[in-house]
Parts: sequence; C-alpha cells; structure tokens
Amino acid sequence: MVQTNNQPIRLTVPTQVPTSVPRPVPRPTTTAPTQVPLPPVRPSDAANVGAARGTAQASFDLGISEGPKWTQNQKNEIVAGFRAGLHQHGITVDEINQVLQRNGMGHLQISEQSIQDPANADEIIKIQKALDSRLNHPDLKALGQGNALIKAKDGQFGKGTVAAVAALRDAYRGEPVQVPVTAIKQETRTGCYRASEAMMYNAIHGKDGTPDAYTEFDARDRVRDGDMEKGEAYVASKENASGRVTVNKTNAKKMLDTLDAELNAGRPAIVGVSYRKQDGKEYNEGITDHFVLVTGRGQDEAGTFYTFNDPAQGGTHKLRLDPQTGRLSGKGDMVGTYDVTMMHKAAVTDAATVDRYKKTGKVLHSQGQRSNEIGQIQKQLTALGFDTKGTTGAYGPGTTAAVKAFQTAHNLPATGSTIDTHTRAALKAAYLEHQRSRPTEVMFKKGDFNADIGALQKKLTHLGFNTKGSNGQFGPGTEAAVKAFQTQHGLEPNGKIDNQTYFKLLELAP
Repeated sequence: MVQTNNQPIRLTVPTQVPTSVPRPVPRPTTTAPTQVPLPPVRPSDAANVGAARGTAQASFDLGISEGPKWTQNQKNEIVAGFRAGLHQHGITVDEINQVLQRNGMGHLQISEQSIQDPANADEIIKIQKALDSRLNHPDLKALGQGNALIKAKDGQFGKGTVAAVAALRDAYRGEPVQVPVTAIKQETRTGCYRASEAMMYNAIHGKDGTPDAYTEFDARDRVRDGDMEKGEAYVASKENASGRVTVNKTNAKKMLDTLDAELNAGRPAIVGVSYRKQDGKEYNEGITDHFVLVTGRGQDEAGTFYTFNDPAQGGTHKLRLDPQTGRLSGKGDMVGTYDVTMMHKAAVTDAATVDRYKKTGKVLHSQGQRSNEIGQIQKQLTALGFDTKGTTGAYGPGTTAAVKAFQTAHNLPATGSTIDTHTRAALKAAYLEHQRSRPTEVMFKKGDFNADIGALQKKLTHLGFNTKGSNGQFGPGTEAAVKAFQTQHGLEPNGKIDNQTYFKLLELAP
C-alpha cells in the first residue's frame, strides 16, 4: 500500500477536489482511467513542468498532481527533429553524450528513447541552459559572437538542441598546448609579418629571440627558398566597415585543423587579421590588415581559445572561435576586434636553409645609407682584399659587391645589400686576424679624425698618457702621448697607432 506521511491513503474519488488541501511532494501518477490499475510509481518532478510541456489529464485525488504527457505526435516530432539534427550537423548519438559528459552537463544518457520520456524533461532543460550559457558566454558576446541556438528551453531534445551540442563539439579544439616564443616588436608599420616570421623561426630553430636574432629576410625569399608554405589558407571572403569578416565555415574548419596540427607539433603559425580601420587604408591583400603569431591553445569557462603574440606592441592576447560562423576573433594591440582572415604555416626546411637562417641576424646597415661606421667597414673590407670602390661612408654598388663577396667567402647568407649582426661580427674577427699578421701596419696617424680614435685617446689617458682631449682628432697631444706609450712598452716610438700599438692598448686597457 502506498503511504504518504505515514497515514493510509484511501482509494476513493471525491466528487470535488478541496482547494485547501496542501500539496505534498509531487509524485507521478498514472494517466489511465479510474477502472485501470495504477502502474508502478517512479520518482519525477513532473508536477512542476507539466503545464509547460504537455497536457495534464484527470487524476485520482491522492493529493498528488498529474505529470506531463506528450502525445505520440509530439514524441514523433521530437525524434524527427533529433534525427534531422544528427544528419545536418554530422554528429552521432555517442558524440552527443561524449560532448555533454566532457562539459559536465548532466548525467542523462541521450537516446531516441530517453528524449521521448517527459520524466527526463527537467534534466534536458538543465542541459539546454548549460549549452546556452557556454555558447553565449560574455567573453564571446564582447567579440560580437554567440547567438541563441536553442529558441525555447522546453525539455525537448530536438533539432535546435542537437545543433547546440554540435556547435559545442566544433568549439572544442583539443587539450591545452603552448609553444615558448620570445616576443619581438615590429620595427616599422608594415613589419608585422617579418616580426611574426622571426618569432616563428626563433621558436622552431632554437634561436634566442633577442633583438640581435631578428631577421630581415624578405617574405618572398622565404617562399622562394621553400622556408614558408606556398599555399595560404584563406577563410575570409569579405569584410564590413568595422572590419568584421564573412568566413567560409568549411575553409575555417580546415584552417583550424591545420593550426591545431602545427601547435601539436610544437610549431606556432602566422595568421592574418582584419580590424576596424583608423585611416581607411588597406595594408595587405585587401582584407588582411595585420599579421600576428598564434603560439598556443587553451581552455577556460568560455571554451577553447588560442593565444597569440601581437608584434604591434608585443602583447599576448586570445582568439576565440564562434562555432556558429567559424569566425576566429579576439582583441589585440590595434583598434577594434581582430577577425582571422588567413593562416600561413612554416614548411619543413632542409638543413642548409636552417643553417642559413641561424646565421642571419639583425640588419645594421643597408644599401643607400651613409655613415662614419660604414666608412670604417669599407676600410676594413678593402684591407681584407674586398674592394668597396671607395671609403666615403656611402653604401653604394661597390660596397654591395664587396659585402656579398665577403659573405660568400665566410659562408654567410650572401645578400650584399645588407650588413647584419653576424656579418659585422665575422668582419671584425677577420680584420683583427689581419691586424695581428701585420704588426707595423698603421691604423691612425696625426691628422686623422675618427670616432675610434676618440676611444683610443680615452684608453691612453686612463693609462696616464694625456692626449690633451678625446674628441677623435689625432693632433700633437695624441701623437706625444702615443710616443710616450710606445717608448715605455718597448715599441718603435713613431707616434702612430699601428697594429702592435693598438693591440698593446687593448691588452692594458680593455
């Protein structure tokens, strides 16, 4: 006998339900007429949700309300929508349960049978609310993403709910991963690609990421030499005035799959982005305004995100996926919201290319420039047998040819038109060796003017030989100081800074 509050229940049907009788804890009852025996009682919260999802039938007055009832037509519609959602979104029933379990969304096992049982409606409502909360998180809303996929949270696991689960599945991109990258800030307004490229290769090939490791290889050289993948993954077809792009969802998924594969292999990737214009100008192929480096993937309460380093100011930020459109967006160093338009990955490089990259440093001097230091470099190259056709400090065709010949002779990237940190270091080492082999060769004499002379004047003064100034002008005071220094250290007192005098100075006053 069923009991309530330890009192026997009378199985009689009163002619009228007393309105003043308190309603006990709800329990489901049968929907059968009075002459049919009651089925077994099962726990349910149906009394609270019956009006929302079905039509309550007349019940025995046991102080218990009737649970909801879906008609067979309603059940058929739920199952039909469920099946249509599975087909449209390419998801299986097993995948649905995996997604819900991974995201901690209830313990109900979804099946065609369980979704037809109104007793499961409350649990399905919880699932629908959790899906809506995740897919419309404030972090996504701030990027202009997230739209309600479930129009009514009614406990019916139909097409809309399947679509929401499929969207959550597509938003999950794997376990967290982070590739160590040392930030490099772009040096010019249009240097974002080169900075991103340098950071990527620093990470892949184990360079230190310091400013001296910055490479100025032209992007076209990278593609030509096979360092960069030639096929770029474009996902955006157009953009509006705010820089928000329309993407091809199929292409976007392919791009994300490629991006994930690169990160899983320990390689960052370059992505192009569109953002709101400050001056109405386009900077790249028409939609892409800027380039950043994606360095990792993570998970938080808003779902999967990708970390990226923005060379505009060197900041680290997040890109988030809108699973409904395929758009990947985030806030960066520049104005507005970044929408990813394309991706460029590193190709597997051969040993010679990697060696060439490792020997490339920050560019110090370029063809067309003029400076005293370039003049000194010209003198050193000429002394080493690489004729620069002049030592005026102007970096012209003669210097370009001499630099290229020197780089080739020392197994360096033979650009000729630029002198980077590695070329400069190799030239200094070669010239020092040249000086040691020619001890009496004169470097500086009375009447010369050079910044390096100023440094030597300071060394002499520090050692107690007053040059009467250290402005780089080799005058009588410097000549007298040099003679006194040479006499004291057993060198020929010619008053000129020859190579042996120079090295003795470096030895005593490093």
